[in-house]
Order: sequence, then structure tokens, then C-alpha cells
Amino acid sequence: MKCIAQRLWAKVQPDPLGCWNWTGALNPNGYGYISTSTGMAYTHRVAAELFHGPIPDGMVADHLCRNRACCNPAHLELVTQRENLLRGETLTAAHQAGTDCGFAKCAACARHRTTAAAS
Repeated sequence: MKCIAQRLWAKVQPDPLGCWNWTGALNPNGYGYISTSTGMAYTHRVAAELFHGPIPDGMVADHLCRNRACCNPAHLELVTQRENLLRGETLTAAHQAGTDCGFAKCAACARHRTTAAAS
């Protein structure tokens, strides 16, 4: 049986932007995944651990390229989950930036709109 590194790199395809795109299975959110000896794992996390060692507790591998299928370790940075959320296109990031997330019933955005209208 091939080791995890051989199986991972066999399904990675470089693109002109420098991403190493996973060509295997993707979850509904666009993240690649692969079977390991302990279960299923995200391919970008496997790539990060192969190049940089174990990911410390409380840290995640953030895609600097914003391409969820990318496995290029140079495009991954270990950050906290909060930092990862603030960097992305998430409700947390929109609220932190003080922008409207687009949901009419969002309490944080309602407060923002009320504060903006009062000033």
C-alpha cells in the first residue's frame, strides 16, 4: 500500500497561479479530503503536516490563496480559528469589519445600521 504522501501527491495538479490543486474527492465546501490510517483528513492539513510537522492544538491551516482545494504548503499559514474566520468571507469577518452581512434578521448588523443612522 502507498504511504499517505505518495497518495496525496499523486492527486495534486499545479496551476499557473502556484496552487497545488487536489484532484480527488472534495467535500461540499470545496475542501479536499483523503483517507488516512486514523480516518478522513483534509488534504491541505495533511500537506501542511508533511512539510511543517504536526499542527499544534488550537491552530488551523489557513489558505492564503483562498483556494480551498490547494495543497501547496507555501500557501498555508498556521493561525487560530478566529484569525482564519476574520480573514475569510464569513459573518464573523463582516461583523468585525463593521459591514452588513446581508441577513435582514442579523442582530449585529441591525445594531450597526442603527448606530450608522444615528450619527
